[in-house]
Amino acid sequence: MAEIKHQLIKDLIVEYSECSQPAKGTIIFVHGAGGGSWCWHDFMGFFSANGYNCYAINLRGHKPNPDLDNLGVLSIRDYVTDVELVISAIDKEVILFGHSMGGLISQEIAFSGKFNISSLIITGSAPPAGIKMEAPKQAGIGYKIKAFAVGLGMLYKIIRKDPLRPVLRATRHYVANCIPEDKQEELHNKLVPESSKVSIEVLKGEIKADLSKVDIPKLALAGKEDMMSLISMQRKIAEFHNMELKEYDNHAHMLMLEPGWNKVAKDVYLWLQEKVKP
Repeated sequence: MAEIKHQLIKDLIVEYSECSQPAKGTIIFVHGAGGGSWCWHDFMGFFSANGYNCYAINLRGHKPNPDLDNLGVLSIRDYVTDVELVISAIDKEVILFGHSMGGLISQEIAFSGKFNISSLIITGSAPPAGIKMEAPKQAGIGYKIKAFAVGLGMLYKIIRKDPLRPVLRATRHYVANCIPEDKQEELHNKLVPESSKVSIEVLKGEIKADLSKVDIPKLALAGKEDMMSLISMQRKIAEFHNMELKEYDNHAHMLMLEPGWNKVAKDVYLWLQEKVKP
């Protein structure tokens, strides 16, 4: 596995790994809410070993970057700016690969047409305007009461401009349900607080990105057990953008960390070989 190094790009700590051969391309990985570059270590190792230079961004306020007093009021467009600054600094044609919130950020950047994006890959992505976030269809009255209570808690935090902090029980159910139980708390402990404003922006559909006519290869990855970004919603996102969709049994929201991640990575590699020429 190639060594993963750190560098400072536009005041953001970015991890990178370089392949030992002439590169087939450059991949920029964008993490989701509460995440960080650590989410991508397995994928970075795989793709750098298979001919790609890899960069994994840590968005502002996400460790190992410094904590921010104003994290709760950051907009998703602040995060879009972070990624755009890194792309500009790298100054190469790039493959954008975004997870969850990072998937929505990546959609916005690909839609903007500002950069030389050779292809877009998203996994467990948040939806753009026009596609609503979906709750599990099997949700009963107990779930709805809890969801209402969570919503009130979020509203209180938004009014106070406080960040949203991860809760272990929610992590286990919604984020880590296909991570082995003895590893779920370890994953949870790596998560960091997230901007409450971003959560509301996603729910309100404030990012208007329509990639249906953007002429680059586009791929969506979806775990059928995903409780955060439901498979039904992922299908709608893929159809909306005219993207290819690969669905995976026994996978959920953290495809890149779950057992069997290497099969997913290989599928992406083969797709890139077919669709994106060096």
